[in-house]
Amino acid sequence: MTIKQTSLSNISVNEPPGDAAFQLSPPRGTKIQLVTRSEVLPLLHFRRVSFGEAAHSFSTPALEPGALPQGFSPFAAAVADKASFVIWTYTDGYQPSYWPPSRHVTQLSYRSGFLRLLVTTRKQPPGGPLPVDLFAADPFVTETAGDDLAHVGRTLETVTLSGGAWRGVTAYVVTPLLVSPHLWAWHDGTLVTVGGDLTRDELLGVANSLQPMP
Repeated sequence: MTIKQTSLSNISVNEPPGDAAFQLSPPRGTKIQLVTRSEVLPLLHFRRVSFGEAAHSFSTPALEPGALPQGFSPFAAAVADKASFVIWTYTDGYQPSYWPPSRHVTQLSYRSGFLRLLVTTRKQPPGGPLPVDLFAADPFVTETAGDDLAHVGRTLETVTLSGGAWRGVTAYVVTPLLVSPHLWAWHDGTLVTVGGDLTRDELLGVANSLQPMP
């Protein structure tokens, strides 16, 4: 019997890595693209910014929680002018489907030790998240094969936010086994997501405290 052991050392907690840790160094003149079977897309980047910069990067008002679960504190922020997200649907074999490109994306990260919470605000085309099917519209879902419904589709709950800037807006809460618990809500051309290592009540607590960043 072979025993494989992995160990980690010099671990830092709650210290954002520098941008240089994620920079590739391709040869001069290299063109970087995301290639799929159906099309070629430019590789789109988030850029790291301060929370103050994140509040004023776009005309779309970015939302932040007014109340965080116990132990959580601000960790890092990033923004992207435009980003495309891919889901996979089973139509004559697995095929990539693309959400309408999200614009003016603001991502706020909060940490408590190894636990993480992400809040995103993004501008989305009129008509709400597409496709219309709520399962496929889940911003956290990357595969929409029928067997995925067992761990995502059947756990979707519709709620009405009871507080914060989006009070009265419909939100969708998912607490699956294979991806992080999360919720999302769409209102007036803007999509907001909350997700991470939280309970259902903690997710709703964050969502019900969302306010525009000052």
